[in-house]
Amino acid sequence: MRLAALLLALLGLATGALAQQQPQQQQQRPAAKPAAPAPAKPATKSPFSPPAFKITIATEGAYPPFNYLDRKGLPAGFEMELA
Repeated sequence: MRLAALLLALLGLATGALAQQQPQQQQQRPAAKPAAPAPAKPATKSPFSPPAFKITIATEGAYPPFNYLDRKGLPAGFEMELA
């Protein structure tokens, strides 16, 4: 008798716990998809052919007149002209 009452009580607790979990699962909605980006403007065609390769030059920009940063913050100086 006690065993049956204990099993019924556990069954009642389990169904109560399941009933509480179900509304939480229903409230979860998938995240909205981000809006598609605006279509990009078509690039204008250049009359020049694309470069065959790219050269990267490292400099510190702190040794005028050989290398420094101009008013716009771009590298300038003898080394940049030489490159």
